[in-house]
Amino acid sequence: MDEIGKATLYAVPFHALWILLFHLAQNFGLTHYTMTLETVVRLMAAEYGDQEYSFHGIIARIYDDIGYVTSYSLAVVVTAVFAGRQARWIVWENELDVRFAWLRYRSNWLYEIMGRGALKDVPFSDTEAWIDILSEQDAPTPGRAILYQGLAAGYTTEENGALRDIILTDVKRTDGGKNDDGSVRWVRVRGKFFVMSYSKIRNMNITYEQHSKKILQQIESLSSGIRDAPKPP
Repeated sequence: MDEIGKATLYAVPFHALWILLFHLAQNFGLTHYTMTLETVVRLMAAEYGDQEYSFHGIIARIYDDIGYVTSYSLAVVVTAVFAGRQARWIVWENELDVRFAWLRYRSNWLYEIMGRGALKDVPFSDTEAWIDILSEQDAPTPGRAILYQGLAAGYTTEENGALRDIILTDVKRTDGGKNDDGSVRWVRVRGKFFVMSYSKIRNMNITYEQHSKKILQQIESLSSGIRDAPKPP
């Protein structure tokens, strides 16, 4: 019911706009309909009178102006869809949902899992969310957990908004062994994407990084390594 109420309120400006435009067109002689706003209001409120405002009279008037009624309805729908898509695009591209809480998207996982708005003054397109996950998924023995690490690429939710899966890319996991220096041994997980079931997760840690800054650091590190390399004899 709450969604129906919101949809009704959002539709009011579009109806008002096209009622005004049709009224102006009628005044300038561009349209020739006989139906009035009173006709529609009486029909919606089931308030009927005698003769022209009886139920039969109202239906007959609407039928006579069916072309105008259809044009009006289509105009409202097309305007609402276009305005909604444009508004959504403006909010997304300018990240207005990060600055204004009342514009936030319904799913909070967009901000927590994907890192939208997590880094100050860093656009979402330049933000990476690296996740360390301790999970029982694909564990060799029941009850054992494996440590995964990957870049968040998406997520899925239940109908009630609860997190169902986390989609990762560039994933690696531990295999229980260690390297010669005693460090944890990681193995690459095959495939472009890896779907992690949230119900299998024991613990999770998310680190947000700026993609372009990390690339620059890698380039600087590579350049430094080249400068420090010994010259060939």
